[in-house]
Amino acid sequence: MTPEEIFDAGFKAYKDAGENHPLVEKIVNKVKKENDKK
Repeated sequence: MTPEEIFDAGFKAYKDAGENHPLVEKIVNKVKKENDKK
């Protein structure tokens, strides 16, 4: 698994647990933007 896949899986589990916090969304979006640049 790539770090991105691990991150996505972890985030999905986090969201499924009902912890959909705006700050988490911000961090995820930032990470996704960084990954898209590569």
